[in-house]
Amino acid sequence: MRSQTIAVFGSSQPQPGSPLYNEAFDIGRRLAQAGFIVMTGGYGGTMAAASQGAHDAGGHVIGVTLDIFDPRPPNQWVKEETKYPGFSERLRHLTEMADGFVVLRGGIGTLTELFFTWGLMQTGAIRPPKPIVLLGQPWRRLFTLLREDEFLIHDNYYGLIQWAQSPAEAVYELQEALRREA
Repeated sequence: MRSQTIAVFGSSQPQPGSPLYNEAFDIGRRLAQAGFIVMTGGYGGTMAAASQGAHDAGGHVIGVTLDIFDPRPPNQWVKEETKYPGFSERLRHLTEMADGFVVLRGGIGTLTELFFTWGLMQTGAIRPPKPIVLLGQPWRRLFTLLREDEFLIHDNYYGLIQWAQSPAEAVYELQEALRREA
């Protein structure tokens, strides 16, 4: 049986030693220790932190990078690089090739990754749905606002999202969700 791949979505902004960087390092380490392949956008910030954590734990790290638009090399912990000419193809790869997702706090890019992935599952474009685990309390606040402010999102679709307060809990939620699907 092949190892399952978990895409970690997050920001390129956090610097080494910051709380968000440390959290991403921890999630990468714990995912690798649990036997998962870690896949990120391949660059800096939490992408580098999750990659480093997985690498340091002996895990395999895939970086999905941009070829033409952003020709920077991937972070040093990427073992396998996949390049795409644009954001759309890159995002499609991250979404289709992952068996599950951990979403860290981030900016517009992270929100795009989350809502694109969630939307594909909501419409049935990804079957069966893959687990999406949102790490941290700010995600609960955002989704509480979505529910309270009467966005046209059916309650069933909120069931596609799982919540975790710590990296350990996020890995546990992924393992449980993937075990149920097997």
